[in-house]
Amino acid sequence: MKGGWKLVADKTRGEEYWERRSGGVTARVGLAIVNGSSVWGYQVSCGDHMTVGYKENERQAKVEATKLLRWYALREQDFKHTSANLRALWESQGIKDVAPVRGDYWEQTANCAVVQAIKWTYDYEGKSWQSGAWKLWCEPQERWMLRYPDGHVQVLHTKGTYNAISEAAFWIARCLG
Repeated sequence: MKGGWKLVADKTRGEEYWERRSGGVTARVGLAIVNGSSVWGYQVSCGDHMTVGYKENERQAKVEATKLLRWYALREQDFKHTSANLRALWESQGIKDVAPVRGDYWEQTANCAVVQAIKWTYDYEGKSWQSGAWKLWCEPQERWMLRYPDGHVQVLHTKGTYNAISEAAFWIARCLG
């Protein structure tokens, strides 16, 4: 990751904040007032997606913002791919069944996981998790892959089945808007 934190002056508001960039990802850290108390706020964004939070001191805010900056930078191309409302695009292409199967926590079994209300069923023959037209599988060296209803395959930068299913739910929500 190139560059470190740089102090930037916003002349229109008369404020200073710390900024760090990586490609199209921007992280900012600055003082903020929340409920009458002075805290350090951070904001990390990539395209139309943003994460905002607060920490007690500047160092903690920069550490958290740096973690998020790295997370976003790994997934920058994925954010670009999912920035449009893909559901409408898919439906215009004749792909109708784009919604995942919905489920509840109590439906979980050895071959069925429900994470963020999405029900994933394990296909032992295909060695993959499926939810409607969505498919999730793991390649060697724990490289998780998510196939979209249109056939697009995305690498998920995560480890572990639960984390992969959780991240898949995040991308599905972005795609279906």
